[in-house]
Amino acid sequence: ELRCVQDKALLGLSEQMMPRYAKLYPKLKSDSRFLYNYAIAQYEAGRYEEALATVRECRRRLADYNLSLLEGNVLDALCRYADAECCYHRAHNMCPSRFAPLYAIFNVRMERGDTVSARRIGREILDKPIKVRSLETVEMIDDVRQRIIKQ
Repeated sequence: ELRCVQDKALLGLSEQMMPRYAKLYPKLKSDSRFLYNYAIAQYEAGRYEEALATVRECRRRLADYNLSLLEGNVLDALCRYADAECCYHRAHNMCPSRFAPLYAIFNVRMERGDTVSARRIGREILDKPIKVRSLETVEMIDDVRQRIIKQ
């Protein structure tokens, strides 16, 4: 049952899977993997307040890089930019070699109109050595480069 729900949520059916996740919740609420996947589905369904509650419930059981990024994304969607940035900093401290947390901080600062500090983070991203080249990393770097040049 759980695998089927998660697979369908991954296919973009997060909103349709909410009743099934809710039905599984009483039995699986102590499973951090379930809570993480439930929070992702809630986030993707646009249920940001619910996703935040689930993320925080999960965080009581798990301190994790991906969970910190997800919490930041949820808070960003709720326009709680300072809180989102704290989560992204936490993720960056957990895995300082990764680009995603810095890129998220860059985006939050751009959204807030803080272009001076966004450019500083952008330069940090552009100067950061790439340990493992991936399409995602290259796209982040290219986006930062283009947006800094436009400023």
